Amino acid sequence: MAERSASRLTTSTVRQMPLVAGDPDTDTGLQCNLLKLRAVLLLLGATYGSKLMTARAVADELRSRRLKASERSVYSWRNRYLRFGFAGIVRQRRSDAGCPLKFRDETITGIVEAAVRVKFHGDMAREFRRLRAGISYGNFRLWVRRIQKQLRVIELPERGE
Repeated sequence: MAERSASRLTTSTVRQMPLVAGDPDTDTGLQCNLLKLRAVLLLLGATYGSKLMTARAVADELRSRRLKASERSVYSWRNRYLRFGFAGIVRQRRSDAGCPLKFRDETITGIVEAAVRVKFHGDMAREFRRLRAGISYGNFRLWVRRIQKQLRVIELPERGE
């Protein structure tokens, strides 16, 4: 019997292919990345018209192995694999790692004061440099805009005066 080519994988073939040799209950980082790579390769090998079925089958199988996966995540792994290779599949460190998740009281009061003073984009950058807090510029902008929105709601005059 002739072997199936990689471009003729079906949903039943996906279920028949073995996962990773070893203990199926251990979810180490390497095994997780290998499972993601397998999912990507199966999706890349699927024929036109069967990609969605393949992505669903692979996502279901990964969920049954207690790995957080959906059809959309399989497609995003594929896109990152095509762009960056195996390094794109590996889980990345958060961009805000090392930044505090909570603000100190001084930081909050500084952001509120800055929100009152900010009128233009240049003011935003100046106030951020002046604050010198352990937060990112994006976070600072987000909170200043939220506070300004609340201040506008508070300061609106009542109708019919």
